[in-house]
This record gives sequence, C-alpha cells and structure tokens, in this order.
Amino acid sequence: MQQPLWSRCAIPSGASQHHPVMTRRSLLAMAVSTVVLGDLSLAACGRTAGTGAAQSTSVAPAATHTTQGSASTSTTARPTGSSQQTVLQGHASGKQVPLVVNYYGALTYDTIMHEIAQGFLKEHPEVALHLNFVTANWQQQVETMIAGGVPPDIFRADPSDFYSFAALGVYEPLDAYVSRDHYSFSDWWPNLREQYTWNGQLLNLPDMVNNLILWYNVDLFRKSGLEDPNALAARQQWTWQTALEAAQKLTSGHGPTKQYGIFLLLTSTNYLLPWVWMAGGSLFNNEARPTKLTFDNPKALMALQWLADLYTKYDVAPRPIDLVGTNGGRMFYTGRVGMYVAQLDIQGMQQSITSFHWDCAPLPTGPAGMWNFFGGADFGVTRSGKQHALGWDLLKYITSPAGQAVYVKHELAIPMLQSVAQSKSWLDAPGSPPHKRVILDALLHSKPIPPTSAYTQLNSRVVQPNLSDLWNGKAAALQVAETIDQAGQPILAQAKQ
Repeated sequence: MQQPLWSRCAIPSGASQHHPVMTRRSLLAMAVSTVVLGDLSLAACGRTAGTGAAQSTSVAPAATHTTQGSASTSTTARPTGSSQQTVLQGHASGKQVPLVVNYYGALTYDTIMHEIAQGFLKEHPEVALHLNFVTANWQQQVETMIAGGVPPDIFRADPSDFYSFAALGVYEPLDAYVSRDHYSFSDWWPNLREQYTWNGQLLNLPDMVNNLILWYNVDLFRKSGLEDPNALAARQQWTWQTALEAAQKLTSGHGPTKQYGIFLLLTSTNYLLPWVWMAGGSLFNNEARPTKLTFDNPKALMALQWLADLYTKYDVAPRPIDLVGTNGGRMFYTGRVGMYVAQLDIQGMQQSITSFHWDCAPLPTGPAGMWNFFGGADFGVTRSGKQHALGWDLLKYITSPAGQAVYVKHELAIPMLQSVAQSKSWLDAPGSPPHKRVILDALLHSKPIPPTSAYTQLNSRVVQPNLSDLWNGKAAALQVAETIDQAGQPILAQAKQ
C-alpha cells in the first residue's frame, strides 16, 4: 500500500517525529476545496498539492434529546462517542430554523451554553438550537463535519486554532454584520479585536478571555517573612529579581516532599510569550506577519535563560521530570508550592484549598515592563454553514452583557466585556481572592499571539519537546533556541499567512 502523503514528507531535524508535517487540517484543505472554499491550494513538503474531490465522509449523529415548545426547560444530553447533542426549540409554532452549534470545554461550559441558549431563544423563538458538546478531539470533529458537507453553523475554537481555520477560509467574515448592526467594540479589552482579525477581516468573536496569573500561598509568604507581592507591585518592586528571591526563601526540603518556591506553567508557546515580551524580545521577526522564528535573539534568550535557571541553577521550581504522578495545580493546592503561575482557576482553588489562605498577584515585571497574552476562546460563523445571519445573532448574544453574565455566574475565565468584568458580580463574587482586580489589570497589558496558521504545529512538534529539554536541564538555552529556529522554519515557511 502506498504511504500517505504526510508520511513521505521530510521531518525537520529537531521536530518531534510523532507529529507529521501533513496534518488532518491539510487533508481538510483538500477535502473542502470543492465543498466549501472553492479553489484552495495547499503546500506540502515544499510542493503544492492539487485540490482533490470532496471526501464523502460524514459524522454519525449523536444521541439527541429534544425539548419542544419551551426554551427554558433544561435538558440533559446523552453522550455518544466524543460528543453530546441536545436540541432546544423556541416557542414559535410551525417549522423552526435549525442552528447547529459545536463547542468544547469543561462540563461547566456545557451548562453555560444551555443557559445562553435559553436566553437567545427568548429573542429568537423561531430557532431550534442543536447544541453539540464535543468532549474530545473537537478540531477533528469540526473538520470532518465540514469535509462531509454537514458543517456546524458556528463553532468554538481557541486563539491558536482560530488561525489554522482562518487560513483555510473556513470562517464567514463578520465585518458586514458589524457595520449593519453598528456592533460596538468600545467595551472590549484593548488589543483583543486584533486577536480575531485575519488579513484585515474580523472573523470571530471571543466568548471569554484568559491570561497568566501568579497565585500565591499567603500563609507561606508570612511564615517565610516575605512581603506581600501586591505591596511590592504597588511600589513597582515586584520584579524578576524579587520574585527569584522570594522563590528561594519559599523553597525547602528535599526529595518527594520538597517544597518549591514557584511552579511555572510553560507547556505551550502562549505561556512563554509574556516572559519573552517582558525581556523585550520576540519569538518571531514580525509579530504582525511572522515569517521567521527568532528564539535565538538576545532578549528572547535572556528570558529562556532566566526561566531555565529557576529549574536548574536555583532549583526553586519543579522540573517536568519531577512531576511524576502530580501536577502544578495539585502541588499548589496541597501547599507544596509557594507561587503558582497559571491561568484562572478560582473554582478549583475554592474547592481544593482548605488548609491555607491564597491570593493572586501580577506577574513579576521584566526588564521591558509588564506584558501578558490573550488566552480564552472564541466563536466563528462557518462559511459553508446555512445560517450565517442567525449564527451572527448568536455570537452577538454571547458577547452581550446578558450572555457574559452567564459566564460570571459560573466563574469561568474572565468576561470579554470590560464593564462586566469590572462589575461587583465578578470582582466581588463569593470566594474571590482579595486582589482579584490584578487579573483585569493584566489584560490592559496583554497582546494577541502572533498570527500564523503554523502556530499549533510549531508548538506541538517543535517548541514543546525542545523546551522540555531546557527545563529538565538536558540542553542549554542557546542550543534549544537554535534548534527551534532551524526545525520550525520549514513549518513556518509552509504556513498560509
């Protein structure tokens, strides 16, 4: 049997061989060339792959529970494989318009979408909402549905996957709807609109935002005689150096019960970006239109070295190889880490931390100041879907104060509207940390991730495996940076900008 095209592509030195150069998205590009996108060419192994006929694939329907005549009645979906489907129908009599919505997330997010659906159907009683909660491999399911000619009308993505889908032409541009409805961005966080703009067109709307936050064990800080990081930040003295000094004082013991000063979430390129930006560096030559990797530039190297030193030189952070049978969250929840750099998880902390007081603080400021990145998730209207206008209406509802209030109710991530995030409902929600506002302050210093359709591939195939060697002390910063640049450049060169 002839090998698949991707298995015949050369794998760049330094790239993980567990991830092929041709991905399922490459196959999607060929499959949708006649079904969805018209003529779409695809580069593979440095050659252009011709567009092929549409694949006659389809997705087996999930078991469905339907609620008729009442949008306010909650339903429980029955799982089938990796998805659960629920149909919620509006109050209007007669034939209703189906609107298919794919989304992923924690179980809480399914609850959120059902509540949002009920509010939306009050305004659109003529709609029957088909809610597909995808519990695994959401990207693959969307791609298969599109290639099979049964696309969702709208679907949820994360920022890095947004770029991959945008490059394939999967999304319907939203600018005409924005102009028609006078949709306002005045309440969005600064720079957030750029995150979902591709080649000058707005394609998606965020349903929530997130970033990196420093969580800390208040009791350990006091026991170690350390000043509160928020007090230091107020005097502009919460810096990389003072954070290192705090981590050193918080570290004690040896072996499996060792207490570490800090845990750093550095499992993706997203989480590395703020540290590189705070050093004054960049991972790409042009963050608006990346064409070259620059992990080896001096300021990016400064950030890589500082982070690596926390693991290997100062031994104040657990290395990836030290995390057998545990993770950063569990170590923080059980008092084994003094500082925990991760995204928002207030619910998890409320439920898991019972033996000490905890709070949040800004990231320590680097030589070039304070920077963070925009995480979160987003929804877009599928170009090949049947209900563009209704899909846009649902996006508008999700990003309205009423839609965002549902996110506040469930304490999931950060509202994408400033007014909602700054409301008492969010800032003063029961169990909130005393300095919760610093989470919002960080959004005022956040930037989009660099827009390239190669972002996800670069992260999984090149950046993650090589950075792991750096954090584990198996390779030097310069060696890792040069390897990432060299191995990642062919992938970046194939990307559709």
